[in-house]
Amino acid sequence: MHNKQEKLLREYQILKQEHEDTLKRRRDVIRDHQQQRQEQQELRKDNQELRQELQRLRRERREPGCERRDLNREYQELRQEHQELQCVHDQLKQDLAMVEAENKELRLESGRNGTASEAKLLYDSARYDYVLKHAILPFAKELRDEYNDENADTIDRVLQPLLHNALRAKALQNQLKGLPLQLRKSQAETELLKEQVQRLQNEMLTQVEKVQVISDEQFAQEFRAIISHVKTLSRSVCLSPRANMFEILEPKKLLLDTDGRHWEVRTHRKYYIEAWIWSVLLELVFATPFSLFGKAGKAWASNWKYLYGPAHEGETPVPSVSCEKYRCTVAREFARLAGRETISRGRKEAYDRKRMMARRLAEGALECRNEVATVIATKLADISSNVEVSQIPSTVDRAFTLALEMSLQKCRLQVTYPAIGATFHNGKMSSLPDLDGEDANDGNVAFVVNPGLTKWGDAHGKMLDQQYDIVPALVQLEPVREQKEHI
Repeated sequence: MHNKQEKLLREYQILKQEHEDTLKRRRDVIRDHQQQRQEQQELRKDNQELRQELQRLRRERREPGCERRDLNREYQELRQEHQELQCVHDQLKQDLAMVEAENKELRLESGRNGTASEAKLLYDSARYDYVLKHAILPFAKELRDEYNDENADTIDRVLQPLLHNALRAKALQNQLKGLPLQLRKSQAETELLKEQVQRLQNEMLTQVEKVQVISDEQFAQEFRAIISHVKTLSRSVCLSPRANMFEILEPKKLLLDTDGRHWEVRTHRKYYIEAWIWSVLLELVFATPFSLFGKAGKAWASNWKYLYGPAHEGETPVPSVSCEKYRCTVAREFARLAGRETISRGRKEAYDRKRMMARRLAEGALECRNEVATVIATKLADISSNVEVSQIPSTVDRAFTLALEMSLQKCRLQVTYPAIGATFHNGKMSSLPDLDGEDANDGNVAFVVNPGLTKWGDAHGKMLDQQYDIVPALVQLEPVREQKEHI
């Protein structure tokens, strides 16, 4: 590119020299013409002087005839000389017109050639400067080298790697052009695998055995038994004056968003402990149908939400026929592999030892049971020296048994609770008595003592859009007027 630029410069200089020569010739012609005009003027002046001299001689003539003949002769000579000068003048005028026309053509041609050459030169120079600034110099900087377009060594050191990279980039671009086709092939293979998985799932779902149906009354009885165990456990706690209950029992689930002023009332602190125990159970046991299997169940819970979408209570999928069939089938298979007694009672020998998956599920359930019991016992021991820890194993057994039976039903069963500040709804909630000992049936939720048990659908997994509250959540209400004052 540098050689091309030098060639254009040489051509431009040649054209410029030719133009200057033409202008010089024109100036010479004009100067000659001016000299001829000056000579003509001098001749005219001489002629005028001769005329004057002739007149003077006429006046002074002594020999009129001879003088007259001389004057006529001189006149004829002067006239002939004048005609010759006039011819010379006309010829010079024609030559001057021709030179001016030729000069005009040369000027136009020179202007066209010079403008085009100059424009092309400027365009090439701008392109070279752009490439130099945005490509060559930055690349030389990356190489930690200096680029000088007048030095062949630096040109080779910089441009050769740059050319190599450009060729590699071209090859990569060609490879990228083929990626959409590969992507479409991969998408087609993925769709085929999804169809195969769906077909296998449908085949597995058609082989589901009948699950023992548990009545709503029995579920209510089991849930109220857990409520009773948790309440007894919370009431056995005798708070140590040195322990900061609110730092040790960090707010979870039911306690989140609750105004701290409610716990300033001494009698409400037992409700705080009760709600905290329930929050542990909600987080570790009742979060999803697969939570009771611990870490082994997390992936299946994520897969369940991914397939059907977390858009329901507790960020679980909306109940549907396919969703509940999937849940029920997977939970039943997990229960068979891990063993019901392992999940409900913590018996280590109850799972199928021939299956690796069975061992993982059983170990996950046992670890989850141990984590629940340890968290509750350790935290309560930190705030009290007198805790009936004997209540904890039975509470854990009942919680895991209930969670297992809930996961095996064709209907959807979930442990639910209202949001803080929600309007009281009789049937969905039950309230603690007010300070006068009377039942409060009006107001907003101040805090939740224990959650409720809610059901969607019937025993056959139908009518999943219908909701029924088997056990209402227990809440403390706050009058709307009082709540607005605190806000």
